[in-house]
Amino acid sequence: MRTQHFTKRDQGLTWIEVLIVVAVLAILTSIWLPRLARSKFRSSRSNCTSNVKQIGIAFRLYANDNDVEYPQSLTNLTQAWQYFQQLGNELSSPKVLICPSDGSRPANGHYSAADFTSMSNGEPATNNFSHPIHRDGSLSYFVGLDAKETRPQMILTGDRNLTMKPLPSGNIWTLGINSTVGWTEKMHDKGGNVGLADGSAEQITNRKLIEKLRNTGDTTNRIVMPQ
Repeated sequence: MRTQHFTKRDQGLTWIEVLIVVAVLAILTSIWLPRLARSKFRSSRSNCTSNVKQIGIAFRLYANDNDVEYPQSLTNLTQAWQYFQQLGNELSSPKVLICPSDGSRPANGHYSAADFTSMSNGEPATNNFSHPIHRDGSLSYFVGLDAKETRPQMILTGDRNLTMKPLPSGNIWTLGINSTVGWTEKMHDKGGNVGLADGSAEQITNRKLIEKLRNTGDTTNRIVMPQ
């Protein structure tokens, strides 16, 4: 009977070959992971722009049923969630009120389509802003208090990752045309989305934000920020 002899080569990969495989995998990972991260970032920001667009549509639908007036003109509310509550019948889903990049929001992804439409004796349902975490703490967007459908370039809504110098102490901010205002890195890496009173929405930089404020035709541009 013939005896078979196995060399070290027959027993598996050598250390050099293992190191080559590891090096190749490391190179491929370094190439593809940044691409995947950028793709995820672009998708998240695109979804956020879509949210802002849908919020703008909801405001316009509300105006169509209320003598061309947004709720800001008909009520004197002081919290952002209270204005979105007025849009309960017009919003396609409560999920549009949360940016996909705003992971700090506790209710992110846990809304159902009935959260705003279910009412009982004129009061909100359990998840319809009645619990504190379903109020400002579950919103990613501010509301422009001075926006009107008849003033199409006014800022109607936008991402909450704004900052100012000096930082306002309350939740109602005045974005003057000479204000030092810009986006933080919190949600969109020093960028953000805004929706105008004409129903449009777009992604803008800090420089574009200043331009938008100057083109509104208003010197104050008051907004109410979710806390």
